[in-house]
Amino acid sequence: RGGMAEVVGEYTVMCLFSRNWVLRDAALQKIEKMVEEEDFKGDAKENFRTHIRVIGKLLKDKVANVFNGALHLLSTVVQKYAPELGPKDTQSGVAELIPPLLEKMGDTNARLKDAA
Repeated sequence: RGGMAEVVGEYTVMCLFSRNWVLRDAALQKIEKMVEEEDFKGDAKENFRTHIRVIGKLLKDKVANVFNGALHLLSTVVQKYAPELGPKDTQSGVAELIPPLLEKMGDTNARLKDAA
């Protein structure tokens, strides 16, 4: 959680780990807005890795709204960081997300399965 807090803020991290899905979804939306506005300090590669870890956690969420938001955030993060990082770093980061996506494809929740 430490690296995440440095990138997105302590309160946002607390919301990401909340039991309340509405708070998780709100944190997701805040992070997406930060990515769109490029509101981050520090190394782009480290920020990208942190975002991938956040997305990986959210892709395991059982709430369809949070899962769908994580997919949208993934798209936004890749679009923002890929030009700067290049294909090798982008692919290696995104590769970490394949297992949770494959797991959701086998989910019995139709909304999650269709989104995956």
